Amino acid sequence: MPTTHAAESRLVPASAVAGRDRIDHRTSIALCILSLTSYCIQFAVNVVLARNLAPADFDDYNVALAIVVTLSTVATLGLEKYALYQLPVFRERRNWNQTLGFLKTARRWIGWNSIIIAVVAGLGLESVLVAAGGSYHLAIPIVVAGLPVIAWGLFLTDALTAYNRQILAAMIYRVLTPSCILVIVASLSLASVSLTAIHAAFAFCCAWCVTTWTLAYFFRRARPPETFVATSETQTKVWLMNSWPLFIYSLLLTAQGQAGIIVLKLLYPSDPIVSEYAMAFSVGTFILLIATATNRYYLPLLAVHLERLDFVSFQHDVRIRRIWVGSVAFVVTLLLSFLGDHLLRAFGELFLRSYPALVVIAMGTSIAVVFSPAPYVLQFLGYNRLVVYLSIGSLILTVVGSVYLGQHYGATGVAIAYAIPIATQFFALKIVLYRIINSAVASSRH
Repeated sequence: MPTTHAAESRLVPASAVAGRDRIDHRTSIALCILSLTSYCIQFAVNVVLARNLAPADFDDYNVALAIVVTLSTVATLGLEKYALYQLPVFRERRNWNQTLGFLKTARRWIGWNSIIIAVVAGLGLESVLVAAGGSYHLAIPIVVAGLPVIAWGLFLTDALTAYNRQILAAMIYRVLTPSCILVIVASLSLASVSLTAIHAAFAFCCAWCVTTWTLAYFFRRARPPETFVATSETQTKVWLMNSWPLFIYSLLLTAQGQAGIIVLKLLYPSDPIVSEYAMAFSVGTFILLIATATNRYYLPLLAVHLERLDFVSFQHDVRIRRIWVGSVAFVVTLLLSFLGDHLLRAFGELFLRSYPALVVIAMGTSIAVVFSPAPYVLQFLGYNRLVVYLSIGSLILTVVGSVYLGQHYGATGVAIAYAIPIATQFFALKIVLYRIINSAVASSRH
């Protein structure tokens, strides 16, 4: 999705730029701490819900979350990820008119798109589930109804990050949201309310209302003052076309992560295996929180390097990230391998059956997160088809593998169907990016 300079970066040699932006390791460490805090709070939320909801209600709640996560990717149209690239570039060029136009375009398209999806999906999914299971699953339409608020909140999170407010954005998105859910659910539990999936769904939606309002408040304060007096200039068609590959990739990646839960729900509609796998996936993919948070810090920085054709600095920063994220991923995988059964026991003895699935998921995820910036950077450079084709292949393998292995090996089989394709996909994309950047660096030396 290159701008003029980014497109040229596929051909033009890199040259070092004096006074380049340097990595602030304190920010990276702070983001890791916030990710850990978020994980602990979300873990507490899941424990409270697992111990207070009936198995069927807990299943409904997890399926509702899996669905809304996928739909939120569709609702944002990839504009939130594109903002991580485009807003820093606009700031580098001091193009305030197009900055304002981009923000207005994103608000309009995300708003209407999410409303339409919420109405269609809320009614359609409930009808399908009722026809399949003969009972209502009201938690799903309730959570889906909050999609417009969730989608705009996701965009504001990345937009706030693009304006160098990474820690603030992480605090609001990663900490405030699960904290609100925990407070609401714990309050209802302490008040001796018999919790159901509907209560959990309302808590989720209320938490996102608070989160999105807070993000909007701080984003208005973080915006460059020039954008408030600028004249809006829009390139709607260009921006949507450029965000489209990011949207497709994010959708494929999200669907791949949630496919296991949905497949198991279809294979075992009345079996608690869905919740068991959901909790194993939640614990096993903990490292994803760190990768996502740090990517929100690194991607705007890498976008500036691409804008300046500074491939030497780009290469250096990618190497630094790979070393320390790889180290953290290795340690986390070891800890989950040794302590995973104790973590699962917190949800209940029944969840111990998913321990092998947890270990498999953790291993595959750890490999993927080390190379997680690669697909986004390749798309910044214009290699959209390559990324999308590999992602489609990986998703197909995951879905087909989940159906086949899930029938024979349950949650562990679905975990294998997720871990192997996702690890292979990211490693392959890393190899491609490595060759492209090395070629650019080598050309600059001649």
